Amino acid sequence: MKHIEGKFKGVKDLNIYYQAWIPNTPKAVIQLVHGGFEHSGRYQNVVNELIPESFAIYAN
Repeated sequence: MKHIEGKFKGVKDLNIYYQAWIPNTPKAVIQLVHGGFEHSGRYQNVVNELIPESFAIYAN
């Protein structure tokens, strides 16, 4: 499993931070999108449950 972090450009060139956890052989991809005033780090417990099941997870 590898963990990556990065940024991409959103509307009006806003930098949007993301994290991804990618197992060697993912069976599906899950996109986590947090609500206002949160950050993707708050979903680590969800990531910890899904990674052993071979899901690739992207969070922004």
